[in-house]
Amino acid sequence: MLYLSYPWISVFKLKLFKKPISVHMDAFVVAHGINCDFWENKASMIRVAKYYYQRQLKDSIFINNLQRFWLKEVVPAFLKSNRAIFEKNLSNLSNDEFVNLINHFATSYINLFQEVIFLDSFDFYGDKILQAALEKENVKFLPKETELLTCPPKASKLQQERLSLLSLAEFILKNKVITKNIKKAKFLNQIKSARVKKKLNLISEQYCWLHNDYASIEYLKPEFFYRKLRDLILHKSKLNEEKAMRRSLKSISTEKKKIISKYSLSKALVNDLIFISSLGNLRDLRKSYNQLAGNAIQIIGQEVARRSGLDLAEVENLFFYELKSALKPSKALRKKIIERSRRVIYWPTAVTKVYEFYGRDAEILDKYIKDQVFRNINLKGRPAYRGIVRGVARIIKDKGDFKKMKLGDILVAPNTRPEYVPIMKIAGAIVTDEGGITSHAAIVSREFKVPCVVGVQGITSILKDGDLVEVDATKGEVRVIK
Repeated sequence: MLYLSYPWISVFKLKLFKKPISVHMDAFVVAHGINCDFWENKASMIRVAKYYYQRQLKDSIFINNLQRFWLKEVVPAFLKSNRAIFEKNLSNLSNDEFVNLINHFATSYINLFQEVIFLDSFDFYGDKILQAALEKENVKFLPKETELLTCPPKASKLQQERLSLLSLAEFILKNKVITKNIKKAKFLNQIKSARVKKKLNLISEQYCWLHNDYASIEYLKPEFFYRKLRDLILHKSKLNEEKAMRRSLKSISTEKKKIISKYSLSKALVNDLIFISSLGNLRDLRKSYNQLAGNAIQIIGQEVARRSGLDLAEVENLFFYELKSALKPSKALRKKIIERSRRVIYWPTAVTKVYEFYGRDAEILDKYIKDQVFRNINLKGRPAYRGIVRGVARIIKDKGDFKKMKLGDILVAPNTRPEYVPIMKIAGAIVTDEGGITSHAAIVSREFKVPCVVGVQGITSILKDGDLVEVDATKGEVRVIK
Protein backbone atom coordinates (compact mmCIF):
# COMPACT_ATOMS: atom_id res chain seq x y z
CA MET A 1 0.00 0.00 0.00
CA LEU A 2 2.93 2.38 0.50
CA TYR A 3 3.67 2.37 -3.25
CA LEU A 4 0.00 2.50 -4.28
CA SER A 5 -1.08 5.16 -1.77
CA TYR A 6 0.47 8.11 -3.64
CA PRO A 7 -1.47 7.70 -6.92
CA TRP A 8 -4.53 6.37 -5.10
CA ILE A 9 -4.90 9.54 -3.04
CA SER A 10 -4.56 11.65 -6.19
CA VAL A 11 -7.69 9.99 -7.62
CA PHE A 12 -9.88 12.01 -5.24
CA LYS A 13 -8.45 15.45 -6.01
CA LEU A 14 -7.65 16.00 -9.67
CA LYS A 15 -5.87 19.10 -10.95
CA LEU A 16 -5.67 20.74 -14.35
CA PHE A 17 -2.80 23.16 -14.94
CA LYS A 18 -2.16 23.00 -11.16
CA LYS A 19 -5.72 24.10 -10.30
CA PRO A 20 -8.26 21.77 -8.60
CA ILE A 21 -11.20 20.79 -10.80
CA SER A 22 -14.80 19.90 -9.98
CA VAL A 23 -14.71 16.19 -10.91
CA HIS A 24 -12.95 13.26 -9.26
CA MET A 25 -12.85 9.47 -9.45
CA ASP A 26 -14.25 7.07 -6.83
CA ALA A 27 -12.22 3.94 -6.09
CA PHE A 28 -11.33 1.56 -3.29
CA VAL A 29 -8.83 -1.21 -2.73
CA VAL A 30 -9.11 -4.79 -1.51
CA ALA A 31 -5.68 -5.92 -0.29
CA HIS A 32 -4.55 -9.47 0.48
CA GLY A 33 -0.85 -10.02 0.97
CA ILE A 34 1.13 -8.11 -1.63
CA ASN A 35 -1.74 -8.26 -4.11
CA CYS A 36 -4.51 -5.69 -4.45
CA ASP A 37 -7.80 -5.49 -6.33
CA PHE A 38 -8.45 -1.90 -7.38
CA TRP A 39 -12.16 -1.20 -7.91
CA GLU A 40 -13.30 1.91 -9.76
CA ASN A 41 -16.75 3.46 -9.95
CA LYS A 42 -17.66 3.52 -13.63
CA ALA A 43 -20.01 6.52 -13.45
CA SER A 44 -17.37 8.70 -11.80
CA MET A 45 -14.78 7.63 -14.38
CA ILE A 46 -17.09 8.57 -17.24
CA ARG A 47 -17.77 12.01 -15.69
CA VAL A 48 -14.03 12.65 -15.54
CA ALA A 49 -13.47 11.47 -19.12
CA LYS A 50 -16.28 13.67 -20.41
CA TYR A 51 -14.82 16.68 -18.60
CA TYR A 52 -11.47 16.29 -20.38
CA TYR A 53 -13.01 15.36 -23.73
CA GLN A 54 -15.14 18.53 -23.66
CA ARG A 55 -11.96 20.55 -23.16
CA GLN A 56 -10.48 18.83 -26.19
CA LEU A 57 -13.56 19.60 -28.30
CA LYS A 58 -13.28 23.30 -27.42
CA ASP A 59 -9.55 23.38 -28.16
CA SER A 60 -8.09 20.80 -30.57
CA ILE A 61 -4.58 21.24 -29.11
CA PHE A 62 -5.72 20.92 -25.48
CA ILE A 63 -4.11 17.52 -24.91
CA ASN A 64 -0.83 18.70 -26.46
CA ASN A 65 -0.81 21.80 -24.28
CA LEU A 66 -1.56 19.75 -21.19
CA GLN A 67 1.32 17.36 -21.88
CA ARG A 68 3.74 20.25 -22.51
CA PHE A 69 2.64 21.98 -19.29
CA TRP A 70 2.99 18.77 -17.28
CA LEU A 71 6.47 18.05 -18.63
CA LYS A 72 7.66 21.62 -18.09
CA GLU A 73 5.92 22.74 -14.89
CA VAL A 74 5.23 19.55 -12.89
CA VAL A 75 7.60 16.73 -13.85
CA PRO A 76 10.88 18.62 -13.11
CA ALA A 77 9.92 19.11 -9.44
CA PHE A 78 9.19 15.39 -9.14
CA LEU A 79 12.48 14.42 -10.79
CA LYS A 80 14.38 16.77 -8.48
CA SER A 81 12.77 15.36 -5.32
CA ASN A 82 13.19 11.81 -6.61
CA ARG A 83 16.89 12.43 -7.31
CA ALA A 84 17.37 13.90 -3.82
CA ILE A 85 16.38 10.55 -2.27
CA PHE A 86 19.32 8.91 -4.06
CA GLU A 87 21.86 11.71 -3.64
CA LYS A 88 21.50 12.34 0.09
CA ASN A 89 22.87 10.02 2.75
CA LEU A 90 19.56 9.51 4.55
CA SER A 91 21.18 7.99 7.64
CA ASN A 92 22.94 11.32 8.32
CA LEU A 93 19.68 13.30 8.41
CA SER A 94 17.84 14.14 11.61
CA ASN A 95 14.28 12.88 11.91
CA ASP A 96 12.94 16.35 11.07
CA GLU A 97 15.18 16.63 8.01
CA PHE A 98 14.19 13.15 6.87
CA VAL A 99 10.48 13.90 7.31
CA ASN A 100 10.85 17.14 5.31
CA LEU A 101 12.58 15.21 2.53
CA ILE A 102 9.91 12.52 2.26
CA ASN A 103 7.10 15.10 2.52
CA HIS A 104 8.63 17.09 -0.33
CA PHE A 105 8.86 13.89 -2.39
CA ALA A 106 5.24 13.01 -1.58
CA THR A 107 3.99 16.46 -2.59
CA SER A 108 5.81 16.44 -5.93
CA TYR A 109 4.80 12.85 -6.70
CA ILE A 110 1.12 13.43 -5.91
CA ASN A 111 1.15 16.67 -7.92
CA LEU A 112 2.52 14.67 -10.85
CA PHE A 113 -0.34 12.17 -10.62
CA GLN A 114 -3.11 14.69 -9.99
CA GLU A 115 -2.51 16.19 -13.44
CA VAL A 116 -2.61 12.87 -15.35
CA ILE A 117 -4.53 10.32 -13.28
CA PHE A 118 -7.54 11.22 -15.45
CA LEU A 119 -6.06 8.98 -18.16
CA ASP A 120 -7.53 5.93 -16.39
CA SER A 121 -11.02 7.28 -17.00
CA PHE A 122 -10.62 6.77 -20.74
CA ASP A 123 -10.38 3.02 -20.14
CA PHE A 124 -14.15 3.29 -19.81
CA TYR A 125 -14.85 6.10 -22.27
CA GLY A 126 -12.19 6.13 -25.00
CA ASP A 127 -13.88 3.50 -27.15
CA LYS A 128 -17.26 5.26 -26.73
CA ILE A 129 -15.79 8.47 -28.18
CA LEU A 130 -14.53 6.58 -31.20
CA GLN A 131 -17.74 4.61 -31.66
CA ALA A 132 -19.90 7.75 -31.51
CA ALA A 133 -17.63 9.61 -33.95
CA LEU A 134 -17.71 6.73 -36.45
CA GLU A 135 -21.51 6.38 -36.24
CA LYS A 136 -21.92 10.12 -36.76
CA GLU A 137 -19.97 9.98 -40.03
CA ASN A 138 -21.20 6.49 -40.97
CA VAL A 139 -17.65 5.16 -41.20
CA LYS A 140 -16.73 1.52 -40.60
CA PHE A 141 -13.04 0.79 -40.28
CA LEU A 142 -11.55 -2.64 -40.69
CA PRO A 143 -10.32 -3.99 -37.31
CA LYS A 144 -6.67 -3.53 -38.34
CA GLU A 145 -7.40 0.06 -39.35
CA THR A 146 -8.94 0.83 -35.95
CA GLU A 147 -5.94 -0.69 -34.19
CA LEU A 148 -3.54 1.39 -36.28
CA LEU A 149 -5.43 4.68 -35.94
CA THR A 150 -5.59 4.38 -32.14
CA CYS A 151 -1.93 3.39 -31.86
CA PRO A 152 0.15 6.04 -29.98
CA PRO A 153 2.10 8.23 -32.44
CA LYS A 154 5.41 7.96 -30.57
CA ALA A 155 7.46 5.00 -29.36
CA SER A 156 6.84 3.90 -25.77
CA LYS A 157 9.62 3.87 -23.17
CA LEU A 158 9.95 0.12 -23.62
CA GLN A 159 10.25 0.55 -27.38
CA GLN A 160 12.77 3.37 -26.91
CA GLU A 161 14.93 1.07 -24.78
CA ARG A 162 14.71 -1.64 -27.45
CA LEU A 163 15.56 0.85 -30.21
CA SER A 164 18.59 2.08 -28.27
CA LEU A 165 19.95 -1.44 -27.88
CA LEU A 166 19.21 -2.24 -31.53
CA SER A 167 21.12 0.84 -32.69
CA LEU A 168 24.06 -0.12 -30.49
CA ALA A 169 24.03 -3.73 -31.74
CA GLU A 170 24.07 -2.53 -35.36
CA PHE A 171 26.99 -0.20 -34.63
CA ILE A 172 28.97 -3.03 -33.04
CA LEU A 173 28.30 -5.41 -35.94
CA LYS A 174 29.14 -2.79 -38.55
CA ASN A 175 32.34 -1.50 -36.94
CA LYS A 176 33.54 -4.80 -35.44
CA VAL A 177 34.33 -3.26 -32.06
CA ILE A 178 34.03 -6.53 -30.17
CA THR A 179 36.33 -9.51 -29.72
CA LYS A 180 35.47 -12.97 -31.01
CA ASN A 181 34.93 -14.55 -27.59
CA ILE A 182 31.54 -12.84 -27.21
CA LYS A 183 29.92 -15.87 -25.55
CA LYS A 184 32.01 -15.45 -22.43
CA ALA A 185 30.35 -13.93 -19.36
CA LYS A 186 32.24 -10.64 -19.06
CA PHE A 187 30.73 -9.15 -22.16
CA LEU A 188 31.51 -5.49 -21.40
CA ASN A 189 35.24 -6.21 -21.13
CA GLN A 190 35.21 -7.56 -24.68
CA ILE A 191 33.96 -4.29 -26.18
CA LYS A 192 36.90 -2.36 -27.59
CA SER A 193 35.05 0.94 -28.05
CA ALA A 194 34.85 3.45 -25.19
CA ARG A 195 31.93 5.09 -27.00
CA VAL A 196 29.94 1.84 -26.96
CA LYS A 197 30.68 1.22 -23.28
CA LYS A 198 29.56 4.73 -22.39
CA LYS A 199 26.37 4.38 -24.41
CA LEU A 200 25.57 0.99 -22.88
CA ASN A 201 26.02 2.33 -19.35
CA LEU A 202 23.81 5.30 -20.21
CA ILE A 203 21.03 2.96 -21.38
CA SER A 204 21.40 1.07 -18.11
CA GLU A 205 21.01 4.29 -16.10
CA GLN A 206 18.03 5.46 -18.17
CA TYR A 207 16.00 2.26 -17.91
CA CYS A 208 17.07 0.63 -14.62
CA TRP A 209 13.47 0.98 -13.35
CA LEU A 210 11.87 -0.82 -16.29
CA HIS A 211 10.59 -3.84 -14.32
CA ASN A 212 9.25 -1.96 -11.28
CA ASP A 213 5.62 -2.26 -10.23
CA TYR A 214 3.52 -1.69 -7.10
CA ALA A 215 4.18 -5.22 -5.83
CA SER A 216 7.93 -5.45 -6.37
CA ILE A 217 10.89 -3.18 -7.00
CA GLU A 218 13.77 -4.45 -9.09
CA TYR A 219 16.74 -2.21 -9.88
CA LEU A 220 18.01 -3.56 -13.19
CA LYS A 221 21.78 -3.76 -13.12
CA PRO A 222 23.97 -3.08 -16.19
CA GLU A 223 24.40 -6.84 -16.70
CA PHE A 224 20.70 -7.09 -17.61
CA PHE A 225 21.15 -4.75 -20.56
CA TYR A 226 24.52 -6.30 -21.48
CA ARG A 227 22.77 -9.66 -21.87
CA LYS A 228 20.05 -8.17 -24.06
CA LEU A 229 22.66 -6.53 -26.29
CA ARG A 230 24.68 -9.72 -26.52
CA ASP A 231 21.56 -11.69 -27.52
CA LEU A 232 20.88 -9.25 -30.33
CA ILE A 233 24.43 -9.70 -31.64
CA LEU A 234 24.43 -13.48 -31.29
CA HIS A 235 20.93 -14.26 -32.57
CA LYS A 236 19.97 -12.95 -35.99
CA SER A 237 16.28 -13.81 -35.41
CA LYS A 238 16.13 -11.47 -32.39
CA LEU A 239 17.93 -8.75 -34.33
CA ASN A 240 15.43 -9.09 -37.18
CA GLU A 241 12.52 -8.98 -34.74
CA GLU A 242 13.71 -5.64 -33.39
CA LYS A 243 14.29 -4.31 -36.91
CA ALA A 244 10.71 -5.26 -37.79
CA MET A 245 9.49 -3.34 -34.73
CA ARG A 246 11.47 -0.29 -35.85
CA ARG A 247 10.04 -0.48 -39.38
CA SER A 248 6.54 -0.78 -37.96
CA LEU A 249 7.01 2.32 -35.80
CA LYS A 250 8.35 4.30 -38.74
CA SER A 251 5.39 3.35 -40.91
CA ILE A 252 2.65 4.29 -38.41
CA SER A 253 2.32 7.92 -39.49
CA THR A 254 2.28 7.05 -43.20
CA GLU A 255 -0.26 4.26 -42.77
CA LYS A 256 -2.53 6.51 -40.71
CA LYS A 257 -2.49 9.13 -43.47
CA LYS A 258 -3.44 6.48 -46.04
CA ILE A 259 -6.49 5.42 -43.99
CA ILE A 260 -7.55 9.03 -43.42
CA SER A 261 -7.31 9.64 -47.16
CA LYS A 262 -9.09 6.38 -48.02
CA TYR A 263 -12.20 7.32 -46.03
CA SER A 264 -11.95 11.12 -46.55
CA LEU A 265 -12.29 11.58 -42.81
CA SER A 266 -13.52 14.90 -41.44
CA LYS A 267 -11.28 17.16 -39.41
CA ALA A 268 -13.43 16.48 -36.31
CA LEU A 269 -12.97 12.71 -36.57
CA VAL A 270 -9.24 13.07 -37.22
CA ASN A 271 -8.96 15.26 -34.10
CA ASP A 272 -10.76 12.58 -32.06
CA LEU A 273 -8.34 9.95 -33.33
CA ILE A 274 -5.32 12.13 -32.55
CA PHE A 275 -6.70 12.78 -29.06
CA ILE A 276 -7.28 9.09 -28.27
CA SER A 277 -3.92 7.94 -29.62
CA SER A 278 -2.06 10.75 -27.81
CA LEU A 279 -3.44 9.52 -24.49
CA GLY A 280 -1.38 6.37 -24.98
CA ASN A 281 1.92 8.24 -25.07
CA LEU A 282 0.99 10.42 -22.10
CA ARG A 283 0.00 7.34 -20.13
CA ASP A 284 3.29 5.66 -20.99
CA LEU A 285 5.18 8.70 -19.69
CA ARG A 286 3.16 8.65 -16.48
CA LYS A 287 3.87 4.97 -16.04
CA SER A 288 7.61 5.47 -16.53
CA TYR A 289 7.74 8.12 -13.78
CA ASN A 290 5.62 5.87 -11.58
CA GLN A 291 8.12 3.04 -12.08
CA LEU A 292 11.05 5.41 -11.51
CA ALA A 293 9.52 6.52 -8.19
CA GLY A 294 9.40 2.92 -6.99
CA ASN A 295 13.12 2.81 -6.28
CA ALA A 296 12.97 6.05 -4.26
CA ILE A 297 9.97 4.83 -2.26
CA GLN A 298 11.79 1.60 -1.44
CA ILE A 299 14.80 3.59 -0.17
CA ILE A 300 12.45 5.71 1.96
CA GLY A 301 10.83 2.55 3.33
CA GLN A 302 14.20 1.01 4.16
CA GLU A 303 15.25 4.13 6.08
CA VAL A 304 11.96 4.25 8.00
CA ALA A 305 12.46 0.57 8.85
CA ARG A 306 16.01 1.25 10.09
CA ARG A 307 14.94 4.15 12.30
CA SER A 308 11.80 2.51 13.68
CA GLY A 309 12.89 -1.09 14.15
CA LEU A 310 10.01 -2.25 11.93
CA ASP A 311 10.55 -4.68 9.06
CA LEU A 312 10.47 -3.25 5.54
CA ALA A 313 7.41 -5.40 4.80
CA GLU A 314 5.64 -3.77 7.76
CA VAL A 315 6.55 -0.26 6.57
CA GLU A 316 5.23 -1.15 3.12
CA ASN A 317 1.82 -1.78 4.70
CA LEU A 318 1.59 1.90 5.65
CA PHE A 319 0.22 4.85 3.69
CA PHE A 320 2.79 7.50 2.82
CA TYR A 321 1.25 10.00 5.26
CA GLU A 322 1.76 7.51 8.13
CA LEU A 323 5.53 7.36 7.68
CA LYS A 324 6.25 10.18 10.12
CA SER A 325 4.40 8.46 12.96
CA ALA A 326 6.10 5.18 12.04
CA LEU A 327 9.50 6.59 13.03
CA LYS A 328 8.35 6.09 16.63
CA PRO A 329 5.54 3.56 16.19
CA SER A 330 2.82 3.49 18.84
CA LYS A 331 1.09 0.32 20.00
CA ALA A 332 -1.97 1.35 17.96
CA LEU A 333 0.09 1.70 14.79
CA ARG A 334 1.83 -1.63 15.37
CA LYS A 335 -1.59 -3.26 15.84
CA LYS A 336 -2.83 -1.65 12.62
CA ILE A 337 0.19 -3.00 10.73
CA ILE A 338 -0.54 -6.52 11.99
CA GLU A 339 -4.20 -6.23 10.99
CA ARG A 340 -3.21 -5.04 7.54
CA SER A 341 -1.23 -8.21 6.96
CA ARG A 342 -4.61 -9.96 6.56
CA ARG A 343 -7.27 -9.34 3.93
CA VAL A 344 -8.41 -5.75 4.25
CA ILE A 345 -10.60 -3.29 2.35
CA TYR A 346 -9.61 0.38 2.21
CA TRP A 347 -12.56 2.67 1.59
CA PRO A 348 -11.67 6.39 1.37
CA THR A 349 -13.92 9.13 2.67
CA ALA A 350 -11.51 12.03 2.19
CA VAL A 351 -8.02 12.70 0.87
CA THR A 352 -6.33 11.64 4.11
CA LYS A 353 -9.06 9.62 5.83
CA VAL A 354 -9.64 5.97 5.04
CA TYR A 355 -12.06 3.41 6.46
CA GLU A 356 -10.47 0.01 6.86
CA PHE A 357 -12.39 -3.27 7.08
CA TYR A 358 -10.44 -6.26 8.41
CA GLY A 359 -10.85 -10.01 8.66
CA ARG A 360 -14.43 -11.31 8.50
CA ASP A 361 -15.94 -7.91 7.62
CA ALA A 362 -13.49 -7.58 4.70
CA GLU A 363 -14.28 -11.12 3.50
CA ILE A 364 -18.04 -10.40 3.49
CA LEU A 365 -17.58 -7.16 1.55
CA ASP A 366 -15.14 -8.78 -0.87
CA LYS A 367 -17.57 -11.64 -1.59
CA TYR A 368 -20.44 -9.18 -2.09
CA ILE A 369 -18.43 -7.16 -4.62
CA LYS A 370 -17.44 -10.25 -6.61
CA ASP A 371 -21.02 -11.57 -6.55
CA GLN A 372 -22.23 -8.27 -8.04
CA VAL A 373 -19.66 -8.45 -10.82
CA PHE A 374 -20.28 -12.14 -11.52
CA ARG A 375 -24.02 -11.61 -11.99
CA ASN A 376 -23.17 -10.92 -15.63
CA ILE A 377 -22.58 -14.28 -17.29
CA ASN A 378 -20.24 -12.63 -19.78
CA LEU A 379 -17.38 -10.66 -18.32
CA LYS A 380 -16.91 -7.74 -20.67
CA GLY A 381 -14.09 -5.38 -21.53
CA ARG A 382 -12.71 -3.66 -24.60
CA PRO A 383 -11.19 -5.47 -27.59
CA ALA A 384 -7.55 -4.51 -28.15
CA TYR A 385 -6.59 -7.10 -30.79
CA ARG A 386 -9.34 -9.22 -32.26
CA GLY A 387 -9.72 -12.97 -32.33
CA ILE A 388 -11.47 -15.86 -30.53
CA VAL A 389 -9.36 -18.24 -28.45
CA ARG A 390 -10.02 -21.03 -25.96
CA GLY A 391 -7.44 -22.01 -23.38
CA VAL A 392 -6.46 -22.49 -19.79
CA ALA A 393 -6.55 -19.30 -17.69
CA ARG A 394 -3.36 -18.47 -15.83
CA ILE A 395 -3.72 -15.76 -13.19
CA ILE A 396 -0.46 -13.78 -13.30
CA LYS A 397 -0.21 -11.17 -10.54
CA ASP A 398 3.57 -10.87 -10.30
CA LYS A 399 6.80 -12.24 -11.76
CA GLY A 400 6.67 -15.23 -9.41
CA ASP A 401 3.67 -16.49 -11.41
CA PHE A 402 5.45 -16.44 -14.79
CA LYS A 403 6.53 -20.09 -14.48
CA LYS A 404 2.85 -21.16 -14.70
CA MET A 405 2.51 -19.90 -18.29
CA LYS A 406 2.65 -22.49 -21.08
CA LEU A 407 2.32 -21.96 -24.82
CA GLY A 408 -1.29 -21.12 -25.68
CA ASP A 409 -2.45 -20.41 -22.11
CA ILE A 410 -4.66 -17.37 -21.50
CA LEU A 411 -2.68 -14.70 -19.67
CA VAL A 412 -4.98 -13.05 -17.09
CA ALA A 413 -3.41 -10.16 -15.17
CA PRO A 414 -4.32 -6.90 -13.41
CA ASN A 415 -2.26 -5.19 -16.12
CA THR A 416 0.92 -5.92 -18.04
CA ARG A 417 4.35 -4.34 -17.86
CA PRO A 418 7.59 -4.62 -19.83
CA GLU A 419 8.80 -7.69 -17.94
CA TYR A 420 5.62 -9.52 -19.04
CA VAL A 421 6.62 -9.40 -22.72
CA PRO A 422 8.19 -12.92 -22.86
CA ILE A 423 5.00 -14.56 -21.54
CA MET A 424 2.80 -12.29 -23.70
CA LYS A 425 4.55 -13.72 -26.75
CA ILE A 426 3.50 -17.30 -25.89
CA ALA A 427 -0.03 -16.48 -24.67
CA GLY A 428 -3.04 -17.68 -26.63
CA ALA A 429 -4.81 -14.52 -25.52
CA ILE A 430 -4.37 -11.71 -23.00
CA VAL A 431 -7.01 -10.41 -20.58
CA THR A 432 -6.48 -7.59 -18.07
CA ASP A 433 -8.44 -6.06 -15.18
CA GLU A 434 -7.29 -2.57 -16.10
CA GLY A 435 -6.43 -0.58 -19.18
CA GLY A 436 -7.95 0.73 -22.36
CA ILE A 437 -7.14 0.68 -26.04
CA THR A 438 -3.95 2.68 -25.40
CA SER A 439 -2.65 0.56 -22.49
CA HIS A 440 0.56 -1.48 -22.48
CA ALA A 441 -1.37 -4.74 -22.96
CA ALA A 442 -3.27 -3.33 -25.94
CA ILE A 443 -0.17 -1.97 -27.65
CA VAL A 444 1.96 -5.09 -27.17
CA SER A 445 -0.87 -7.46 -28.15
CA ARG A 446 -1.20 -5.62 -31.46
CA GLU A 447 2.55 -5.84 -32.03
CA PHE A 448 2.56 -9.62 -31.41
CA LYS A 449 -0.89 -10.22 -32.95
CA VAL A 450 -2.23 -11.89 -29.80
CA PRO A 451 -6.01 -11.57 -29.16
CA CYS A 452 -6.53 -9.25 -26.20
CA VAL A 453 -9.36 -7.87 -24.07
CA VAL A 454 -8.57 -5.06 -21.61
CA GLY A 455 -10.52 -3.43 -18.79
CA VAL A 456 -12.41 -6.55 -17.59
CA GLN A 457 -12.74 -5.28 -14.04
CA GLY A 458 -12.44 -8.03 -11.42
CA ILE A 459 -11.34 -10.75 -13.84
CA THR A 460 -8.30 -11.77 -11.77
CA SER A 461 -10.48 -12.20 -8.69
CA ILE A 462 -13.38 -14.01 -10.36
CA LEU A 463 -11.50 -16.49 -12.55
CA LYS A 464 -9.62 -19.34 -10.93
CA ASP A 465 -6.20 -20.45 -12.07
CA GLY A 466 -6.70 -23.40 -14.43
CA ASP A 467 -10.24 -22.45 -15.54
CA LEU A 468 -10.98 -23.30 -19.16
CA VAL A 469 -12.13 -20.05 -20.78
CA GLU A 470 -13.08 -18.62 -24.14
CA VAL A 471 -11.79 -15.17 -24.94
CA ASP A 472 -13.84 -13.43 -27.63
CA ALA A 473 -11.61 -10.46 -28.35
CA THR A 474 -13.92 -9.42 -31.20
CA LYS A 475 -16.80 -8.68 -28.81
CA GLY A 476 -14.61 -8.05 -25.77
CA GLU A 477 -16.10 -10.97 -23.79
CA VAL A 478 -14.63 -13.69 -21.56
CA ARG A 479 -16.60 -16.86 -20.76
CA VAL A 480 -15.88 -19.72 -18.38
CA ILE A 481 -16.41 -23.04 -20.20
CA LYS A 482 -18.01 -25.54 -17.83
